[in-house]
Amino acid sequence: RMKKVLALMLALVFVLSLVACGDSSGGSSEIVGTWKSEDAFFSTMTFNSDGSGSMIMMTLDTTTNFDYTIANDEIKLYEVGEKGNPIYIYKFNIDGDTLTITDTSSGSTDTYTKAK
Repeated sequence: RMKKVLALMLALVFVLSLVACGDSSGGSSEIVGTWKSEDAFFSTMTFNSDGSGSMIMMTLDTTTNFDYTIANDEIKLYEVGEKGNPIYIYKFNIDGDTLTITDTSSGSTDTYTKAK
């Protein structure tokens, strides 16, 4: 009987941890912060906890503001105030201070390091 209770409690903790990882409104705590690219095109991306962000493209000398949502391992970037059609959809992975994003349409992958 005790094993069943323990197994049920572990299953509940597992489910709750999965629910905590997905954040459909944006602002996943792992991604919040500024990330510096190893690529020269997008030099930095900043994700704020309120689901807003910005990217600085050094080669074009421009800053683009965006809104974002996260579901599972996918992040969608939208024009500010426009949550209809995303301008970019990425699969992403965070491993420590390293963010890897893969553009779902082109398959290109970029790596970022979290700024201190």
